[in-house]
Amino acid sequence: MKIKKIIRIVQKYKLYNPFHFVRFCHYNLLVVNRNKGKYLLFSSYSIFDLHNTATINLSQEVDFGWCNMKKSSLETALCMAKNSNLQLGGGKNIKQVQIGYGSYIQVGQNASLMIGDSFVNREVKIICNQSITIGDECIIAMGTVIRDNDGGTHRILSDDYINSKPIVIQDHVWIGENVMVLKGVTIGEGAVIGANSVVTKDIPPHCLAIGSPAKVIRENISWEV
Repeated sequence: MKIKKIIRIVQKYKLYNPFHFVRFCHYNLLVVNRNKGKYLLFSSYSIFDLHNTATINLSQEVDFGWCNMKKSSLETALCMAKNSNLQLGGGKNIKQVQIGYGSYIQVGQNASLMIGDSFVNREVKIICNQSITIGDECIIAMGTVIRDNDGGTHRILSDDYINSKPIVIQDHVWIGENVMVLKGVTIGEGAVIGANSVVTKDIPPHCLAIGSPAKVIRENISWEV
């Protein structure tokens, strides 16, 4: 990397702290597979636990641990197991994919997580043991939990997370605060899930669903920010 380019990167991303600069270089040059000019940005409170066979692919710039409260020390964590895969960025060519501070993302062994050109707010938990796909132009509100398995590492039953089924969240979906999305569901394009809902079954496109379990209460809706 040329000196002039290094200086531009330091200035653009305010990497004046030597420790932050070294971390930035380590993950972006040695760990992440990324498109030219796209970088993984992260706060000083971001934690990475990555198996050496795990892969991260970036097609957009990603702000991991995005924070609008500058004095917050909430940790944002990414844990990736053996042969796991994480794809960040999709096809909408937005400026930046954002993962909010206090969020926890875990990708299990041989599992695949894809987050498109979308916004993930703070304190979101994503537990992927098989396959989770989040499309483009989605909004995931704070406190949301998305998990494709029943959880637990109960040795009497299994050495791993159990009963995993893929989750698909299609493009332009709005998931409200403190929603739980459970295994095996597909949320259709343009759908809205109301706050505090639990999604246990498929939600058709362009529908508003609320409740526990979530049920469709309105069809043929559209929304925009």
